[in-house]
Parts: sequence; C-alpha cells; structure tokens
Amino acid sequence: MPSESWEGAYYDSNCDTAADIANGLCDAKLTAWAGYFKNWAGSDKWAYLAPMPEVNGGSWVVYGSDGPTFIQAFIKIRTIFEAAGVPDSAVRWVFAPNGWNEYAYPSKQFENYYPGDNYVDVVSFSAYNFGGCNTDPLYESWDTFEEGYKPYLDRMRAMAPSKPIFISQIGTVNVADADDADPNQTKSAWVSDTFSKLADYPAVRGIIYFNKVKSGEFGSGPCPNSRLSHL
Repeated sequence: MPSESWEGAYYDSNCDTAADIANGLCDAKLTAWAGYFKNWAGSDKWAYLAPMPEVNGGSWVVYGSDGPTFIQAFIKIRTIFEAAGVPDSAVRWVFAPNGWNEYAYPSKQFENYYPGDNYVDVVSFSAYNFGGCNTDPLYESWDTFEEGYKPYLDRMRAMAPSKPIFISQIGTVNVADADDADPNQTKSAWVSDTFSKLADYPAVRGIIYFNKVKSGEFGSGPCPNSRLSHL
C-alpha cells in the first residue's frame, strides 16, 4: 500500500495515493523497497505481491483511484522491481481488487483496473458476507456463494481466462439478515457451503480467510460499536 498517516514519522504525504506512484513521486522509496526485497529473496525465496488491494473500493480505501491511474501505478511498481534486478522468479504479481463496487460508480468495476495478462500472474478479489450487520437496506444481505462470489469468479474467468484465481480476502459474520427467509444463516453453514463450492470452482488456487474481531464498522444495530462478529 502507499504511505498512510498511521505510519507516524514514516508517513510521506507525497507518496500516499496511486496517482503519486503513477506520477513518479514514489520512485525513490519503491527502488529502495525493491532492493530490500531482492536481498531478502536471494536465490531461493519468492513471494506474492498485490499492489494496492481493493483499489476500486469505496471510502475505506484512502489510495483509491480510477482504473487508468491504478494500471499506470501497478506497471510502475513492476518496472521498478525489474530495474532493481529483482528476478522474475522472485515475484508473483497479484491483481487484488474488491469484488463489489459501489453501485453509483460503475466505472469502478474491477475489469476497468486490470493491468493485463502481461503484467499479472494471479487474479484475485476480496468479498465478505456482512449478513445483517449493515442495516442500510441497500447493503443488508446474507450473501451466499451464488450471490457474493460466483458472479465475481465468472467475471474474472472472462477477464483473464488463463490466470489462477485467489480469494484474497474472505470472511463472514454470524449475524443473520432478519429479512432473509434462508434458515441456514449461520457462520458454520456458510463456511461449509462456500468453501466447498470454491474448492470446486475452476482455477481457484488459494483462499485467505480474514479472521479478526472488528469494532465500530457499522455503528449501532445488530453489530454494535463494542463488537463486530468474527469475520
């Protein structure tokens, strides 16, 4: 991720957006980072790198941008790594947008952010089931695999049919949507059903489960400030 204010003394306001990276304001820091990565990798280590995850998300992504700017920034990072002598074998470059995008901004659909097959090794996306936690009728929904994952998986297969797919962030609350008649709105049932279907989906090669108690994300309601169910 670009620099953020929580970094304290390390925060760089000239290097905290995708546009800053695209415009070359972060070149020195990226070059230094690439050098550290090269030293770490040596001759036998490698890692997946996912620049600016969820860049097409909403207000929670402080470095969010439009598609062309992100693509320019993504390619810039990869180019700097190559110039620093990081071997191709040391990195798998991951495209990791959010699956869902705000309905009012169709331009934020992840296809508009894809850097292209020549620059990406793995495609992935973040998607959660927030169940009844969000009381906004527009977003309150118990999202099953068919609602919260398969549409994005199908779109990624169409966008990059030759690439493996990761679920870069996945999780569920244990709070049912009271307006949903589905009797299986429990965390255990959701995990069992969703994971078995992900395992059967062509090209899915990795799942990263987000397991954290979060607070204050939805304010009052079934998930109050003091506790948001385990995701």
